[in-house]
Order: sequence, then C-alpha cells, then structure tokens
Amino acid sequence: MVISKKNIYIAVGAFVSIMACWFLYSTFFENAIKPHQGFIGRPIVVVGKSIESSYDYSMETQEEQIGKLWKEFHSSKVASKIPNTVAQNRFYGVYSEYGHGGKYKLTAGVEVSSIDSKIDEYSYVTVPVGRYLVFSKKSSKGFRPELVVDGWKEVDSYFEKNSKYKRQYAVDFEVYYSDGVDIYISYLDSKN
Repeated sequence: MVISKKNIYIAVGAFVSIMACWFLYSTFFENAIKPHQGFIGRPIVVVGKSIESSYDYSMETQEEQIGKLWKEFHSSKVASKIPNTVAQNRFYGVYSEYGHGGKYKLTAGVEVSSIDSKIDEYSYVTVPVGRYLVFSKKSSKGFRPELVVDGWKEVDSYFEKNSKYKRQYAVDFEVYYSDGVDIYISYLDSKN
C-alpha cells in the first residue's frame, strides 16, 4: 500500500480540524460556566442589616433594594460598629428564609466570632455547614458591582442547563473581596 502526500495532507488536515473543534468546544462551551465545589466546615455567623425581597419583583426593583441595603451598610459604617468581627474588610451577603412567591431575606454583614448583646439594632444569620457550588467573579480592575450581577446570571444559567444539581434554596451567600466576589450556592444532587 502506497501512501501519497495527498492522503497525508488530508489526514493531517482532518486531525487539525478535530483538535480545533475540541479546543473551541472545551474553551467556550463546556467551561463557560464551571463552578467549583466548596465545603463549609463550620457554621459562619454573619451580623448586619437585612431586607426582605422577592424574585417576583422586577430585576430593577431587586437591584435598587439591594443597592440601598449595601449603601446604608457602608455609609453607616456598620462593620465597625459590630463587636467580635472576624475581618472588617470581608463582607458577606447572605440569602436566607426563602419562601412562597420567591421571597427571601438578604443580610449584608460581617462574620463574627460570637454574638454580643450589643447587636440589638442588627440582624444575624448563620450559614450552615455543608456543600456549596462556588461561582467566582474576579477582575484585575478591582471589585465592581457588575461582577455580582454577572455572577448571579451565571448561577441562573448554570442551574437552568445543568441536571446534575438543583438549587436547595436553603442559605446562599456572597463573600466580597477587593478584586471580586465568590457566590456560594447550596445544592442537592438531582437524584435527591
């Protein structure tokens, strides 16, 4: 059997085409939204300000409510007024008390090592031990609110398209850093 240059070129061309398709698929589709598994090994107590909102509200209304909450949290310097703070420059947004009609409670706060009697004007929530899917949004330009909005769009898109997991709607939370945010989503295996 004689192998001609033409057949070699065809075989190499087919191989290169297959590899290019695989690269494009794995880069732009398969890994487009790929959270990593996280495990919280101890309860995290967060103290701060809270609001109640609902997924039934328009996105604009929710963003306005959440924006006001964070503005009040920062302008009132809430983190500096809470005793037993673990890290004053690490902020949490904790979503809890999910209910009928898409209702939920959002607490903007800081982690504390223990609850003090001086927190009467604030609310607190406990992030339970458990498994979470973690969606990370970082920027070399530093933290921007758009990172949070984009992160939640990824969360919604991931759970719409992924049948391996489903959201638990127990407690979900955001951890803010100087360069971005990690969004932790409680989940169940789809067989549960």
